[in-house]
Amino acid sequence: MAFVNDSVKVMGIHLSPGVRKSNFFSWFYVAFFSTLMLAFLNAFQPFILTSFLGVPKADLGKYTGMILVFSEIVIITFTLIYGTLSDRIGRSRIYALGFALAGSGLFLISFSRTVPVYIMSRMLWATGAAAIGSMLATVLADYPREESRGKMTGITGIFNGIGSITSVAFLVRLPSILVNAEVTPDIVKAGQYTLYIIFGLALFTAVVSLFTVRSNKPADNIVGSGLSLQGKISRFFKDLTIGAKAAKDPGVALSYGIAFVARGDLVVGVTFVSLWVRKAALTLSLSPGQSLAIMGAAMGIMQGTAFVSGPLYGIMADKLKRVTAVCIGLAMATIGFGSTWLIADLDVIANGGIAPRMIPILIMVGLGEMGALITGQVLIAQQAPRSIRGSVMGFFTVSGAVGIVIATMVGGFLFDIWRSAGPFLFFSLVNGILLVCALLLRNKVRPPAENLEA
Repeated sequence: MAFVNDSVKVMGIHLSPGVRKSNFFSWFYVAFFSTLMLAFLNAFQPFILTSFLGVPKADLGKYTGMILVFSEIVIITFTLIYGTLSDRIGRSRIYALGFALAGSGLFLISFSRTVPVYIMSRMLWATGAAAIGSMLATVLADYPREESRGKMTGITGIFNGIGSITSVAFLVRLPSILVNAEVTPDIVKAGQYTLYIIFGLALFTAVVSLFTVRSNKPADNIVGSGLSLQGKISRFFKDLTIGAKAAKDPGVALSYGIAFVARGDLVVGVTFVSLWVRKAALTLSLSPGQSLAIMGAAMGIMQGTAFVSGPLYGIMADKLKRVTAVCIGLAMATIGFGSTWLIADLDVIANGGIAPRMIPILIMVGLGEMGALITGQVLIAQQAPRSIRGSVMGFFTVSGAVGIVIATMVGGFLFDIWRSAGPFLFFSLVNGILLVCALLLRNKVRPPAENLEA
């Protein structure tokens, strides 16, 4: 099959040299399942904590924060490795490994009945999630030419949104669906079946990504390919510092900050909306099946909004200066997360379903989390030098992982001792601070010259 050349557009997108149409179209399935895998466990965790592990509702925030911190430490460590390795051995192998490891982690979680066992199983999932998250950002930056980054990010965002909606609005509810369909009367057994299904799909996607993701290796021509084993090891660890050094560029530094808040926004949105509903449902003595249904409805509204707004943010990022688009995204996140101040702890549920007054709040949160995410991805794709893109994208993902750690630690604490909206209000403040920084840098960010070359 011939490569798509510089002048060819597919769905209005100029592809980078060497990207095949098969790479382009299969990418959307891989992007769909990437987001599904990354979103599912955080949304499903309240069910795991209460139904699998028996954690009391008063401690849900504490345990959520502790477990996610352990998970993100693993993600941070392995992301550093995967980003650099993808420049050496190719994107497809790292992607396939990520799906296989994450799926295996979910399989082991199905047998977890104590917190320590769950943490260990989740850490295996995290080694795979690190690869998936790192490659999702890296391949998205590899495929389009500079003038089409916003469109490519926006269209990819559609499939990311479908994956997220499928995960939080359908798969999270699958245990109650299986019980209602009389597959099993046991909600815990139904939860196990749900994890088995996703494990199988993860293995299938690992094979798909191995054979369809373009395995370009930008660092193939870097001097040093003939080094001794000791020299290669030294070179490997030296490469890990490249991403940090790239932050001397103000655009890269700002992108790292956006990754911090955008990933924090996502984990606050997915994890703490689910936890908020679960805690309110327990207080109101609703059944696990009822709480899963309400969680699915709430997440569907929030992620459905994110799904619709994703392409619009991508188009906006192509029409405006990239930092201007970032400022708009951060402003939406600041307002959206701050709007949760209007909702009391139990007001999320009314008459056995999602409370009507909660619906516009969920829409605002969805707009906010997608605004920072999409505009940040477009900016880092512009700013990451082509020759070291894997390493820079790796550190971009690490910055996001640090954001998740802070969001879960502080958010879990605020959730337990203050109010259910606490994590959202905290990240509204964080988004607002970064918005001020972005406004100050608005006219100082320029793409690197090597990314502008034909």
